[in-house]
Amino acid sequence: MCKRLLRYAFLLLLLYLPLFFAPAMASASGMRVEPVQMVSVPMTDLEELQSNLDRLSVLSDSLQQTCGRQKNQIIDLQTSLAEAQRRLAAAQKQQTALQLQIRTLTENSQKQEALLTEANESFARYSKEQKRTRLRVKSQRNAAWTTAGILAIGLILK
Repeated sequence: MCKRLLRYAFLLLLLYLPLFFAPAMASASGMRVEPVQMVSVPMTDLEELQSNLDRLSVLSDSLQQTCGRQKNQIIDLQTSLAEAQRRLAAAQKQQTALQLQIRTLTENSQKQEALLTEANESFARYSKEQKRTRLRVKSQRNAAWTTAGILAIGLILK
């Protein structure tokens, strides 16, 4: 909006600028200039034009200040956006690293679980073997005592 108003003010200035230099340019080029009929402009019109010019000047200054503030805001927003994008990239990188770590930990956990299951199965087999061994040793011991008892009775009776 401020650029549009500045453009209008500049175009108005460009349109009226040749009117100020037309008589001087005509006389400098050696052309004969017909006398210009003077038009009287009432003082109120001149004052109104001056007032309008002053208002335009104030409006132009205000718009330039507004444009300056908006430019500063845009720069601040661009800086904030760049910082946010940098943080987002860092967060995405960290997320990727954490996902990889989770995947690795999950695989390790599954491997450890498989090893634990295998160890439990091995322990159960070992426990069965030990029970069988104890029963065999017990039966062998009982057989040895029985044999020793029979031999002892046989020796006593003889």
